Amino acid sequence: MSIGLITAGVVLFSDHADNWQLGLMITFGLLKGEYVDPVMLLSGSEIWRLLLGMSYSLIGTLITSAFVALILEKLLSNRLGLRRRVYLRTGSRQALIVDGQQVVEPIRDLLASEQIGVQTATIQEGMSELETQLERLRHTELVGIGLLSNNLLSNVHAAMALQSSHRPCRIAVLAHEMESSDQLGALLGGITVLSGVDLAADALVATAFGERVERVLQIKGMNHMVVRYQLEEGDTLCGLNISRLENGYQLNVLTHSRADQSSPGVLPPLDCMLMAGDEITVLADLESLRLVEIGALHPAQWRVDFRVIHHFDNHFMVQQCLAKFLGSVPGRMHDLVDGHWHHTPPLDNDLGEILCEQLQRMGVEAHLRQVQAEAASMSCHA
Repeated sequence: MSIGLITAGVVLFSDHADNWQLGLMITFGLLKGEYVDPVMLLSGSEIWRLLLGMSYSLIGTLITSAFVALILEKLLSNRLGLRRRVYLRTGSRQALIVDGQQVVEPIRDLLASEQIGVQTATIQEGMSELETQLERLRHTELVGIGLLSNNLLSNVHAAMALQSSHRPCRIAVLAHEMESSDQLGALLGGITVLSGVDLAADALVATAFGERVERVLQIKGMNHMVVRYQLEEGDTLCGLNISRLENGYQLNVLTHSRADQSSPGVLPPLDCMLMAGDEITVLADLESLRLVEIGALHPAQWRVDFRVIHHFDNHFMVQQCLAKFLGSVPGRMHDLVDGHWHHTPPLDNDLGEILCEQLQRMGVEAHLRQVQAEAASMSCHA
């Protein structure tokens, strides 16, 4: 549009001045919003040319005013810390945090990967601001509302009102007493009740069991911690494989890394043996962390019975397979490939199934059986 105005102005005003440079100067002068100086150049012109010059001057005034207003708005917003209102895209996924400004940024960072925006509101001075924000979110997909006010009554009142009007939306209410959170959740029905004291207490206690608590999560109503362990010489976890660690302590190993590895491996294999210098990250509850602290392993209750026939040609591969799953070296497995029936030390079911399947694949007679807990504590070969 600006280019069209300039071009038209040069053509119109240069006809009068017989000089396109002078016409360009007149055009720019008018578009700057000035009229006094350029009108001297247009003196003696037809009335329509004077009116056209005034129109150009008016348009220039509006353009200049718009630029000045934009610059001032930007400068004042930066100086005063004001934010321009963000218009949400229709159908976009949004979550609403009510009276929880201190957790907005961490939640926003966590939900960014899921392409979920986070909006804020407050009900400390009534429901009007919350209603205004809900109206603004009316054209979006509201996936969750967190009512995190210090006033439990206000949280419950708002939750009951929102439950009927936003049925597909998940609603979470903050309760500050550990005893009341589960009862309140059962009473409300369909509303998740979080106890901030409960989460903080579990995280504090967990620091005594693990070297570092990375995060506290609530899964199916129970608090779980993501804990990082740095294994040292003499640590009770050294010498255990991943399967024994997970089944013996009832936890999940998320990552495992050696001292010489640049990046940790995610969900390591069950037969991976832990040693000093390793670093693991586990997902566990307080009971599992306590078992790790005192070294109270639940015993494994499965064995693999197997027999390697005499004419079998690939004894060394069988020895390697057994050594890998039993945490030994192939040379010590020589007596187990003599054609007689043998059984492994107690194994966990998932690891025993994998070993049994690999032995059968190599042509070895093998089957998995469960043993009593007392017998499982014995690790001698037959």
